[in-house]
Amino acid sequence: MKKITVRPQWYLELDSCIRCGKCDHRCPNDAHPSNLMRECLEHKRRSELKVPSSMAYGINGLGTEGWGANFFKDAYKGLAKVDKKILRNWAIPKKSKDILWIGCTDRMSPRAVEESYALRDVEKFGGPDDCCGVWAIQGGLLDEGYRIAKRLVNRILENRFERLVVGCGHCQKVLTRIMPDHAFDYVILNQSMQEIKKADFVIRESLRVEHKVIVGFPNFAYISARLTLFFQGKTPINAALPHYWFDTPNIRFLTIRDFIDYCAKKNIHVEQQHFVGKIGRVHLLPNLLAQNAIFVITK
Repeated sequence: MKKITVRPQWYLELDSCIRCGKCDHRCPNDAHPSNLMRECLEHKRRSELKVPSSMAYGINGLGTEGWGANFFKDAYKGLAKVDKKILRNWAIPKKSKDILWIGCTDRMSPRAVEESYALRDVEKFGGPDDCCGVWAIQGGLLDEGYRIAKRLVNRILENRFERLVVGCGHCQKVLTRIMPDHAFDYVILNQSMQEIKKADFVIRESLRVEHKVIVGFPNFAYISARLTLFFQGKTPINAALPHYWFDTPNIRFLTIRDFIDYCAKKNIHVEQQHFVGKIGRVHLLPNLLAQNAIFVITK
């Protein structure tokens, strides 16, 4: 790709970019145009005498540096008393086996999250000024974004936990890149290998920041899938692979043998392996008889 010089005539296009990232997914050459846009935005930011007030207002996490006006803080101020009380509790470091990190947007409705049937018994963490810095980074404010992210890491490490559950995709992406090596004991990648775009990168980054990684996925070599392909010539549909080809979230299919070969090729140690069939655990011929596989892997 040719080097592109950022000039003022680009600014109109840059100002209309909302940093949604769709251009990355739709680029036929996998050229990651969003990275180019981020570089252009950084160049534009550095040429400005000050950060545009509209951008400063939309970026959370810089309250400690004197950025007073902020959209999220205004939103938090407008919450009811019971919501504010929940927010104050979330801002306090916790000691628990599992802790759920609450991102900026979810903190706008704390009572709904706190009273959720699925989440009400989970300890939660996330103060009003805690942020992963993704919007600063995507807007070209790289230095500010990295400072926000590093402060968040330090804040998270004030907690004592075995597992951190990150519900926000932006936060997860930032945290896995900047977390210190082996910051946690486990990371769980359950039923995601077949859906994520860069599986090898995700596994390597997970092993960098955690001692052990638990990987679970449906086995495409399950006997019913083989029979469907052989006799019907159609994409298999079963309990582990319930979607039709046109609405599936999967972008790849893998088998138990594929994953074992991958671990051997990448010098990844398989500490435990468990296989599950239609009626329970599978001990014989798992690549043929198991619907799902669960691996515990380490470096």
